[in-house]
Amino acid sequence: MIMSSPTPNNSYKELLGILGAITLIFILWISYPRFMQYMDDAPQQKSVQMVIPYTFDAMLTTEPTSSESVAEEKSKFQNIGDQYGTYGDSYGSLNTLFSGLAFAILIISLFMQRQELQAQRQELEAQRNEIKESNAIADKQREITEQQAKLNEQQLYDAKVQNFYTLLFKFLDEKQRKIDTLSLGGSTHGDNVFRHFNINILHELRAIYLSTELIDSANNDELENIIILKSAYAHKLNQYKLLSNEVFEYINFILSFIEQHQHLDITKTAIEIFISYQSFNEMIAMFFISFDEVRIKEFILKYRLMRKLNNYVEEDYYLALVDKTLGQRSYMS
Repeated sequence: MIMSSPTPNNSYKELLGILGAITLIFILWISYPRFMQYMDDAPQQKSVQMVIPYTFDAMLTTEPTSSESVAEEKSKFQNIGDQYGTYGDSYGSLNTLFSGLAFAILIISLFMQRQELQAQRQELEAQRNEIKESNAIADKQREITEQQAKLNEQQLYDAKVQNFYTLLFKFLDEKQRKIDTLSLGGSTHGDNVFRHFNINILHELRAIYLSTELIDSANNDELENIIILKSAYAHKLNQYKLLSNEVFEYINFILSFIEQHQHLDITKTAIEIFISYQSFNEMIAMFFISFDEVRIKEFILKYRLMRKLNNYVEEDYYLALVDKTLGQRSYMS
């Protein structure tokens, strides 16, 4: 609760009250002796003691007798007492004045203490307000610091993401450059090398498994071993261009790069970009190579890299091979 400071009007009234009290004490001190003197000057009936002499001579004598003179005569100390006692009694009025002034000083001291206490309360309240303001400023500064830290973290995160995508697109461009350099002579170059590789394997497999029903009923291990053998034969027909070009090693490198940056929470987008840069023939060739490259096979299953099969429904034979060996998790969401 905030204490209200005394207004100048209230202080002025209190000062007038103190001055009025002192004035009243002074007036009483002046008036009281006069009042007492007035009361003493009032007419009083004095009693007269008459002495009747016993002898006629005494009645004619006007001088006091020796016994009366002795009775009326006072000692030296009595005279001193009467003189200085009256003088000392004259200080009684000063006692009343000093007592009144002491009482007035007591009131003034109480008033000053009250003023001092009010000033202390005001100072304490001001200190409380300063502390509150300091705390509010500190909270605001802490909030600004936290916001600045979050902003710095966001800027750092954005820089990392931007750097990641910059490198990813460079790697994808390099992969495409490697694919463009593939050539078997004549018109067979680039993506057609993958197509030639896939057709050679498919031709050999169709000689064994005439239909998709036979693939579905085949033994998995036997089918995978046959794919490995036919892939080796296709490499030979392709003059080992895919192996010497190291395009699949580079694909493995790109997928590992994406996985290493999964803490950026952009893996899904990065994989979608990777798939968009991959042709259907490259994807099927990657499927056949995965039986020799275990790491690529793990990436296919983890990131569903065969999902383009969903867009090529006419390739039911490829779909049957993938479904039998890797399962739907390699291409279905």
